[in-house]
Amino acid sequence: MKHRREIDGLRALAVLPVILFHAGFETFAGGFVGVDVFFVISGYLIAGILSAQHDAGRFSLFDFYERRARRILPALFVMMIACLPFAWLWLQPQDMQRFSDSLASVIVFGSNILFWQTSGYFDPNTELKPLLHTWSLAVEEQYYVFFPLLLMLMWRLGKRWLVALLTILFAISLAAADRGSVTDREATFYLLPTRGWELLMGALLACAPKRTLPKWLNEVGGMVGMGLIVYSILIFDERTPFPSVYALAPTAGTALILLCAGSNTLSGRLLGTRPLVGLGLISYSAYLWHQPIFAFAKHRMILEPSKPVFAALALVAVALGYLSWKYVETPFRDRSRFTRTQVFAAAAICSVCFAAFGLAGHFTAGFPNRDPEVARLSEIRTVEQSLCHNEQRRTAQQIANGDLCIVGADVPPTVAIIGDSHAGALFEAFRRQEFSLYAISGGFCAPMLNFHLNQLQAGDCVDTTIQAIRHIVHNPAVTDVVLVAQWADYTQGYRDDGFGKRIVPALASDKLEQARFPAENKVIFERTLRQTVATLQDAGKRVIVVKPTPEFGRPVLPTLMKIRQFSESLSYVPRIRTQDYNRRNAEVLDVFGRLQDVAFVETEDLFCSAGSCTSVDAGGRPLFSDTNHVTQFGADRIAQALLPILHK
Repeated sequence: MKHRREIDGLRALAVLPVILFHAGFETFAGGFVGVDVFFVISGYLIAGILSAQHDAGRFSLFDFYERRARRILPALFVMMIACLPFAWLWLQPQDMQRFSDSLASVIVFGSNILFWQTSGYFDPNTELKPLLHTWSLAVEEQYYVFFPLLLMLMWRLGKRWLVALLTILFAISLAAADRGSVTDREATFYLLPTRGWELLMGALLACAPKRTLPKWLNEVGGMVGMGLIVYSILIFDERTPFPSVYALAPTAGTALILLCAGSNTLSGRLLGTRPLVGLGLISYSAYLWHQPIFAFAKHRMILEPSKPVFAALALVAVALGYLSWKYVETPFRDRSRFTRTQVFAAAAICSVCFAAFGLAGHFTAGFPNRDPEVARLSEIRTVEQSLCHNEQRRTAQQIANGDLCIVGADVPPTVAIIGDSHAGALFEAFRRQEFSLYAISGGFCAPMLNFHLNQLQAGDCVDTTIQAIRHIVHNPAVTDVVLVAQWADYTQGYRDDGFGKRIVPALASDKLEQARFPAENKVIFERTLRQTVATLQDAGKRVIVVKPTPEFGRPVLPTLMKIRQFSESLSYVPRIRTQDYNRRNAEVLDVFGRLQDVAFVETEDLFCSAGSCTSVDAGGRPLFSDTNHVTQFGADRIAQALLPILHK
């Protein structure tokens, strides 16, 4: 295909917002759409090249994969090699294990599947994964396993049938993406079946019959295309269902530019300026380098890097992208310098080494012996390993069948603890008690009847709580019911990913009553909590509420590990002011104050004194694991305060 400067400029328009989005610049909250722009460009160029080769009688499947290897692998492998020493020196065991897993998955272009299984793209922890961005490479390479084979099959039938089939596949993939963006956001974001339509859009553009458009239409189309992309970058954010029909804005914008923008149009001249073309030429390498640079900086610095630091790191990524393009990408594309045999041999050797390192990191749980003190901290039990939570959590159907998770002695349970993950974090503290308890918990599962949070609370939370309370009400052996939660989630929203500012309305599904605005959350919360307490008390159960625990600005365990690694200053230990704790929980505590005949565990007394709440005890042991869940040591404190109430 003829080289078009405006396509290089379009690549720059794609990569720069991605970099600035990952750097945390709020103006570019929709910068992730740059990947969608890349998908359309890639689909267009590859389909055009393969079609041109077929028409000229020069198509070779082996030659196609050789060109892909020369284009993708050298720069990718150099970046991965450069990551290894920083990972070894700076990553904590759990992070090192995750990095090792991703290292092994990248070489088989399966990292999108790994990240789908382990995290969401917009989760805070994903920013710490140095190889997160390789998911898009995996999608592309999976696509190019099948696409050339499809072309070879359909060429025999003619272009009309090819375009028809591509159109059908495009529609199916887009429909699946639009549906999946609501029902399964992570899978839809990461996987080929719901991303393929973006590549197929470019392929359709390349394979469809060519028509000459009027100059005025090219002018309008090119500028509208640029406007759609810029609009998406500035207006979209992590709340936008994606890649749903919303993704048609940046992808259709890209298609309009590819179709309409030429050197004789205003949009083509704008995109063809030297700075944009230069950035577009190095866009692949710049994309490769930006994520590991940002991620390792976050791992190395105890406090979150500032915006000026991120801006400087973005410039470093661009500089490394230039060096990679000049000294890695360009030489390896030159067949006179590196033969096919050399390219594939080097790729095979690197792949074996990456696989060996990745498997070793996985099976050793992240090479924990690199730093014994950090390894000791990483072995502290947290909510992720808690009994009766996560994998051991019972479903609503299991509970309805009488299968409840039990913690403690081998005797009939007399206590039940119900709640969200804050309840799950406590179960470990009761494993050696002389009595036993029913343990019912789930992430964002409010311990209240017929109550959940839209979008945040999913799965069978409502049914699980209903079935659990029903079982307890009809079980005379259970005398005490303990309710535990990150209570302010249900009046103010989830603080850790910004929902504190963007309230997700509370819903009490017994009357289909939904908060119309944030102030009503408290009303519905109080009404539903009172209903739950009354139901239990009417059945003769004593209700005990564990008040909220402090929530910190930084995850505690990782911060302590960094202090052990990089600094001895205890000034970095996460703390918050008691007044901030009270402000966050003011609505909840006000509601609690109006409950009748309910016992409370006063958590403020356990973690706060002299005007501040601390995340470690006097011996430096962490009481919290992340920003809000207690460790085994914090759980022991709450259990010791709860036990006297239970024994009364």
